[in-house]
Amino acid sequence: MIKHSIYLFLIMLSSGLISAQEELVLDATWEIIFDNNNEGKQADWVTDAGFVANTGRRPIAVPSVWETIEKDYEGVAIYRQEFRVP
Repeated sequence: MIKHSIYLFLIMLSSGLISAQEELVLDATWEIIFDNNNEGKQADWVTDAGFVANTGRRPIAVPSVWETIEKDYEGVAIYRQEFRVP
């Protein structure tokens, strides 16, 4: 869902359907999955169904740093937030 929304936003921006001066603020509570074992790509965590199926989802404030909830983590994490493009 997010991936498609971003593509749609970029298409609308490049086609002139929306103005570059419009602002879409994405500050909110997002969801995050920490991919400790590098399994997210194979498990399709980047798809809506794969992300929702993961029981390790945690809320995270954006903007922020993940160290606020996962101290000293070094690795991959996948964020998710649903939003509407104006």
